[in-house]
Amino acid sequence: MPPVQRRPSNHAWAVAIAVAIAGTGTALGDPPGATIDTYCVDCHGGHSKKAGLDLRPLVDNPSSATLRSLRLARDRIVSGEMPPEDEAQPSEAERKAMASAISAELRRREPAVRAGRPTVRRLNRVEYRNSVHELLGVDVEVRSALPADDVGEGFDHIGDVLSMAPTLLEKYLDVAERAALRAWPDTGAAFEASASGTELKLRGGGQVNQAGANVWSAGAAYIECELPRDGLYRVTFRAFGDQAGEEPVKVAVRDERLRLAHFDIPERRREPGTRTTSVTLTGGVQRIGIEFLNDYYDESRPQGDRDRNLHVLSIGVIGPIDHVEPTAVVRALAGDAPSLPEFVRALLGRAFRRPPDEKAVLEFVARVVSAAGPQATWPQQARAAITSVLVDPRFLFHIEADAPVGGGDRDLDGHELAARLASFLWRSMPDGDLALEAQRGSLATVEGVWQAADRLLDDPRSIAIAEQFAQQWLFIRSVDERQPDPTLFPGVDGRLLADMRAETTLFVDALLREDRPVTELLTADWTFLNGRLADHYGIGGVDGDWLRRVRFGQARVRGLLGHGSVLVATSNPTRTSPVKRGKWVLEAMLDAAPPPPPPGVPLLPEVAHDAGRPSVRAMLERHRADPACAGCHRQMDAIGLALEPLDAVGRWRTHDGETPIETVGDLPDGRRFDGPHELAAILARDPALIRSLVRHLLVYALGRPLREEDQLVVDRITRELDEKPTFRQVVRGIVASDQFRRRSPADESASASAETHR
Repeated sequence: MPPVQRRPSNHAWAVAIAVAIAGTGTALGDPPGATIDTYCVDCHGGHSKKAGLDLRPLVDNPSSATLRSLRLARDRIVSGEMPPEDEAQPSEAERKAMASAISAELRRREPAVRAGRPTVRRLNRVEYRNSVHELLGVDVEVRSALPADDVGEGFDHIGDVLSMAPTLLEKYLDVAERAALRAWPDTGAAFEASASGTELKLRGGGQVNQAGANVWSAGAAYIECELPRDGLYRVTFRAFGDQAGEEPVKVAVRDERLRLAHFDIPERRREPGTRTTSVTLTGGVQRIGIEFLNDYYDESRPQGDRDRNLHVLSIGVIGPIDHVEPTAVVRALAGDAPSLPEFVRALLGRAFRRPPDEKAVLEFVARVVSAAGPQATWPQQARAAITSVLVDPRFLFHIEADAPVGGGDRDLDGHELAARLASFLWRSMPDGDLALEAQRGSLATVEGVWQAADRLLDDPRSIAIAEQFAQQWLFIRSVDERQPDPTLFPGVDGRLLADMRAETTLFVDALLREDRPVTELLTADWTFLNGRLADHYGIGGVDGDWLRRVRFGQARVRGLLGHGSVLVATSNPTRTSPVKRGKWVLEAMLDAAPPPPPPGVPLLPEVAHDAGRPSVRAMLERHRADPACAGCHRQMDAIGLALEPLDAVGRWRTHDGETPIETVGDLPDGRRFDGPHELAAILARDPALIRSLVRHLLVYALGRPLREEDQLVVDRITRELDEKPTFRQVVRGIVASDQFRRRSPADESASASAETHR
């Protein structure tokens, strides 16, 4: 649409609204500027600017209005939240005219939006692990080795919050060294260690003496050693037991994380026994222990048969005893006749996500030779090169060249686009095929980017969208760590909660992989269940531990509103929380997160409903009586109370204690519903659902917060989707946008703001 010339205020609005609805035959009343003056400016203009919102420019000169004021005014008018219900209300025609005129002004500004300039972004833990696997063919443990990443904008990969302190770089170096040893193992490594008597160490109950370790109360005797690499090791120990009760002493061979082998020890002091087992251990400093599993004491039994204990006399570790080779991926990088320069050239081309120049190769080779030493063997040089590349800033960070200062936005080159695509859709680095497409220039067109995105989405690695995007967007990532009250909800343990999280993850993955409509987020009459989860929901005919697609018809609330993961994540340990559930719907499904509560507002009791306490609905009604709470709680509470038939762990119910549950509610725009089934249907028809997915997924794709100008891009992508948009179409709209395919110069903030606000 060509820019609208500035004219006197009411005429400008008349032109805008005429363009917006030309040909519809819709009758308009007063010009929209006058309507806004009538209903809005008393509270949001002049001396009174409630919530910091000044709508006076919308009346005097719409072109001078800020994007924030335009967008907030449109959204509040469309949702029916404004004007407040105790104020004079515009007619439906007036409301539509105001919203359409504001939308037309917003669309007029779209061409001036700049692409933006993401902060140089460090790989987060997940992306580092996936990239190392893609580069070297090894899986490295990052959850225990690296600290949790900070979260910004709801996601843990936003460049603005991912710092790199010196201590964190040291941790990355530790991981890099282990990854290098696994990628190119030291085939000549040999290790042997043993401990006996007072050399043994003890964890838990027991004592150590000259004879060995006397272990009781589920303790363990162990040896601490530094293993040369991951691999198979032979562990031998000598032990006996003080036998008591009906079973012999039972032990487990273990490392610091897992029990690796189990043994019975029926031997007694006179004739200790020896046990040997081969177990897989991780390289580095390890504690290899013998854990006592079945402590027993019964004072009523005869002396000599009342106290069961373990005595460990010695522990030995030998290895590695397995034969290992470099991974296939690393062997391919090295070629048939390995040389350090050629290996480095191939390694850097993959790790740095673009072909390196010759100067970079020579500098890197010199660094490796210096680090490994002049007498280093070829495998030692290879490991030094791998370690060095995994802590190089060009691998650890997404680095893109800036456009020239003072110029316009620039197109990303093929390698930069490939890196963005792989990060967005796989949370990893480009594979060989995507790198080749970048090299050939196949990503220079929108069609080429679409084809590449479709291939990545068809690959199993696109499960990252469901695991990394959806779990954070829906606030369910840590649901298996929650602890519903076991006295009120017996059987709801970590295993069942993990099933709930997996259900939602597989559900979102199926929507994306099968190109299903976005509305099925709230209308699907199918999900993924195993026997344990189906029993919890009261659905029959499902057996086994593996989750499979199950169509449930009317047996459950459709879509995400019936998922246990969401319902547990939005509840308290002892009861449901309509406030949390209403807030979740507004924030995740409708992209309309309410502001935080004002200071000093009392919280609702955390305990479950009982005969001596009013129902949750009654408590919320009292809460809304406070004028400071009423504005936000009216919408949150209505939504949350509609979900009350689903208890704090997602099971259906009809009563809150002894009180029958009432589920009738309405939204500020007058839409009424009765219960979760009708609420899900209403939300699925709300255009805000599609916009919410677009906005959240755009933040996730870019790895940066959205500027006010970017909201216009969200509007455009949403508007240009098909009548029944699919998850995959949303992805295609994002990767085709300038925000994804281009980059602004360093001075873009000021110029973008000036252009877009004109």
